[in-house]
Amino acid sequence: MELRSYISYRRIKTDLYYWRTKEGLEVDFVIGKKAAIEVKASSSVHPGDLKGLKAITSEAGFEKRILVCMEEMPRLTSDAIHILPWRHFLSELWADRIFE
Repeated sequence: MELRSYISYRRIKTDLYYWRTKEGLEVDFVIGKKAAIEVKASSSVHPGDLKGLKAITSEAGFEKRILVCMEEMPRLTSDAIHILPWRHFLSELWADRIFE
């Protein structure tokens, strides 16, 4: 709901959708070509949590791939996937730094 609110409030002309392969890999939120966002209720990200974000890259290039979770600190993986604690993600979103 937060993403929908942001897109509406900022009047961003883009679609918000869900992505899934026949094999069952998925990404929770795709915002145009701007970002692919996966959300996990985990305090420790495991390699399996990144499979959907890695797979979606073969279909389209995104400016950012982000996994929102409950880890303590933001970080960037070697595959250029941003791991963001949920509070950090929301702060960056409303400061207009996610889709810059």
